[in-house]
Amino acid sequence: MKEKVRIKRDNKQDLTFIDYYKIKDFQSYRYGLLRTFFQSQQILVMMDTNLGCIEKVDHKEAVQAFEKKLQSRHIPCAVFPIQNRRQPSILGILMNKKQKEMAYKLIFTCSGDDITESFFKEFLSTYDIEVGIGFVKDVDEIFEAFRRGYLENCFNSDYFEQAVFDSIFLKRMKTTMPVSMLD
Repeated sequence: MKEKVRIKRDNKQDLTFIDYYKIKDFQSYRYGLLRTFFQSQQILVMMDTNLGCIEKVDHKEAVQAFEKKLQSRHIPCAVFPIQNRRQPSILGILMNKKQKEMAYKLIFTCSGDDITESFFKEFLSTYDIEVGIGFVKDVDEIFEAFRRGYLENCFNSDYFEQAVFDSIFLKRMKTTMPVSMLD
């Protein structure tokens, strides 16, 4: 895992940054690294359509398709409409046009063991993802906190023991997991 990868530790924020932008088969690298982090723990995965996406898709249709697939597998999930942060602009000057597209947050819970390679390709290989690992509170309480807007990301130690943010767009991870796991 050390080839063409840069790992940087920020002790002040207690975060580790993993840059994997030089790896050609970055999806396989992402899968292997995420499997290492998840192992057999309970996880909550959040996909926010405001964040990076490697395909040009209609986010509403994509989120609805994800939701149907997750429900068919009996995986608890929820979709929340959120404010679209992608403002129309010309040369960086924001226009006063209405948003054409709504943004969404899709969250679901599963065991880290459920993240097979096919599951990864089907659900996690398109959008940036944020993952809460090891629940401190009850799952229903976490879903409700997301729904009400009390919880905006998984980097909150009141709800999760560890967290990972994986930017497919930047090909970079940010995590609270110990660096020793990567050796």
